[in-house]
Amino acid sequence: MKSIFLIAAIALLCAAPAHAQDVTGAWQGTLAIFGTNMRLTLHVQQDEKGALSGTLNSPDMGLGAIDISSVKLKKTSFKFEVTAYNGSFEGKVADDGQTIAGNWYVGEISLPITFKRLASSPPPPTSRPSGLRPVGPEPGIDPKASSTPVAPKTPVVEEIWLGTYQTPADMKLKMQLHISHDASGALSVKMDSLNEGVTSIRTSNAFLKDSAFHFEIPAADIIYDGTLNTARDEMTGTFTRSGGAQPLTFRRSGPAAPSENRATQNPPTAPAAASGSTGIQGTWLGTIHAPGGIALRIQLHVERDAGGALIVKMDSLDQNVNGIPVPKATLNDSAFHFEIPNGGITYDGTLNAAKDEITGTFTQGGVGQPLNFKHFDQAPPEPRRPQNPVKPYPYIEEDVSYVNPKAPQVTLAGTLTLPRGSGPFPVALLICGSGSHDRDEALLGHKPFLVISDYLTRHGIAVLRYDKRGVAKSTGNYALATTSDFATDAEAGIAYLKTRKEIDPHRIGLIGHSEGGTIAPLVASRSSDVAWIVLLAGTGLRGDEILFLQQALIAKASGVSDEIIAQSHSLNAKLYAAASAEKIPANMNADLGAVFEQDDLGHQMSAAQRNAAIQQLSSPWILEFISYDPAPALRKTKCPVLALNGEHDLQVPPKQDLGSIRMALQEGGNKDFQTTEMPGLNHLFQHSATGSPSEYGTIEETFAPEALDLMTTWILKHNSM
Repeated sequence: MKSIFLIAAIALLCAAPAHAQDVTGAWQGTLAIFGTNMRLTLHVQQDEKGALSGTLNSPDMGLGAIDISSVKLKKTSFKFEVTAYNGSFEGKVADDGQTIAGNWYVGEISLPITFKRLASSPPPPTSRPSGLRPVGPEPGIDPKASSTPVAPKTPVVEEIWLGTYQTPADMKLKMQLHISHDASGALSVKMDSLNEGVTSIRTSNAFLKDSAFHFEIPAADIIYDGTLNTARDEMTGTFTRSGGAQPLTFRRSGPAAPSENRATQNPPTAPAAASGSTGIQGTWLGTIHAPGGIALRIQLHVERDAGGALIVKMDSLDQNVNGIPVPKATLNDSAFHFEIPNGGITYDGTLNAAKDEITGTFTQGGVGQPLNFKHFDQAPPEPRRPQNPVKPYPYIEEDVSYVNPKAPQVTLAGTLTLPRGSGPFPVALLICGSGSHDRDEALLGHKPFLVISDYLTRHGIAVLRYDKRGVAKSTGNYALATTSDFATDAEAGIAYLKTRKEIDPHRIGLIGHSEGGTIAPLVASRSSDVAWIVLLAGTGLRGDEILFLQQALIAKASGVSDEIIAQSHSLNAKLYAAASAEKIPANMNADLGAVFEQDDLGHQMSAAQRNAAIQQLSSPWILEFISYDPAPALRKTKCPVLALNGEHDLQVPPKQDLGSIRMALQEGGNKDFQTTEMPGLNHLFQHSATGSPSEYGTIEETFAPEALDLMTTWILKHNSM
């Protein structure tokens, strides 16, 4: 499951290596952001050992000298990262060495850009443009007097300040400051660029002297100088990027600043609340229906600061996403409003007279859905999940981590459970399905991999389960990863298990759910270390075929008409074909946009809906998935195979899927396999009425006992051979 809280982030770019071709020098490209064209100039250089490095300059955004890292060129494939902005670039160098066409990625968003070599290479921007004064010690403090930080004379306590910066290209960016003091009293300032999805940017040389406020971000050539007003709720000043100055005013939105003499002054008194504005504080719970009918519980925590301003945080309980900051929240009479710009989220609702319910509309990406909140005096109870095991366990549990040698930046964190005894034991490596899952494959309060791990380990089978790359405690970039990348993560798990003395290296098996069931045969087909595999709703059909069937079945279960289902199938087929055929990333948006324009259903969609679909279809994962055929890997799989599907599975339809798996294994000459359709079970192997995803969270059962027993019996049988 993909998170509904898509972080719509735009950061900076850069890159360029050289290997077979010389890519040193200056390059320029144009990035389209929110309808605005932003020029980017890339400077690439090579040291005497051949290592590449570089910087990026954006004249339209007033940004320069941004360092790029992890610059790699392999054949024509070019990659780099901008760690300061949590972004990366991947592209292809043309045969003539004059262009690099690719995509910039941040979060789950991708934007096409093509860099063209400049005929003459201007010098790269320096870290500080000429004409800007170097910022020295705080005025009024002798730097020779002491190296100990000195507390400012006019403190600004922990607070949040918001302002809007207008770039030279007339693009408006919301800036947020987090201002606090460290233990020594020194001022600490961090900055968020909310529209760009870049948070916690560290500043330096921050100080407040009387009313003069100052900070710098040297890596981005940023300097801010402002003046704090007497009411201590507004700072007016100048925001300078690479020598280009623009006015920027910050207004306090967090707690009120205290008096300088806290000990002798009375605490500030909050202003009287506006009419109808009392009663909003507390915990609020509502349920929204995501695509596919899945019910997601949304929880709000609402407080007021000393000045009366609202402080709101949001949790998506069933997605295990908690503490999402809400930068803007207001209550005017009964009208309640909040925004989360990073997620493209707004909410508008009405507080009732009893002040115990808010009715309104939740909008994300331009698509609105009803969402009503009810007030709770305390947090609502967690849904009942009786199969979740309770400690202490009758076996050994150990947190482990290991590096993927094919992707050294990826360290996978997981849990190894071992039966008590001397061993060595057979072991199952669990591989999650699609989505940003942790080691338990947690979803809607269920933890199926925890339940499976507990059951197998109690029956003498060790288990390793792990967080997917870039999720929870594992490192790496989840947003850029493909099924092929996740397969190398599974291979790294096998290599790690072979180092453990408690594990029998000849009895290592794989259990994959959904996409994990696609990965398991891919790994087994190229490794003699895999003794057996279990496919739990693994796919035997090509990716686009699975999606067509899945979309139609879920839509039918949700009450969508046959006419609309047919129109949707036609549109999706055109989009998948266009996405698969386009080899130049820079042309992807235009090609997919043309499909929407020329299709009757697509033409009716809003611009926000189209853009969301284009971004998803441009992701590396979906581009690989829609064209991936698992049959060749299944034909090459020679180890024993158990393939299970639920009768009510609407995401991986059992009859078509198991038939394809069976045929591929037979064609490959595999003599030891079993395919079983389990009555009454859905995609998560729960007993269900219809199999609709909308039922997943309402069912108390996490994983059917008969599925656990069948799988365990089969594994023990094949480990005793």
